[in-house]
Amino acid sequence: MDKTRYDRRQRKAPAEKQRRTVRRRGAFLRAVDLPEALERRLPLVRLCGDARMEVENCSGVLELGGERIRLYTGLGILRIEGKNLRILAAFGGEIQVEGRISGLEYEK
Repeated sequence: MDKTRYDRRQRKAPAEKQRRTVRRRGAFLRAVDLPEALERRLPLVRLCGDARMEVENCSGVLELGGERIRLYTGLGILRIEGKNLRILAAFGGEIQVEGRISGLEYEK
C-alpha cells in the first residue's frame, strides 16, 4: 500500500513543479516590470517605417509570398500585406520581415 501511495505522488510531482515554476516566472516578470507580452506570450510587433518589421513570440509561418505573409501568434493569425515581402531571419520565436509593408491585420 505504501508503494502505491508513493507512485501516485511521483506522478503528480512534475505537474505541480511546473505550476510552481510558471507562478514564479510570472511573479518575477511583474517584479522586474517587463512587458506583459513576455509574461503572456503575446506577440510583440515592431515596425520600422514601411520597410521592415520584427515579430516576437511567433509560433510559425502559415503562408509566405511576395505580397502576403501570415504568421501564427498567441492572438491569432497575423497577416502582413505589401510588396516584395520576404523573411530575413527566423529564430527563437522571432521573425524579421523586409519589403514594402502596406498593412497588418489579425485574423481571429
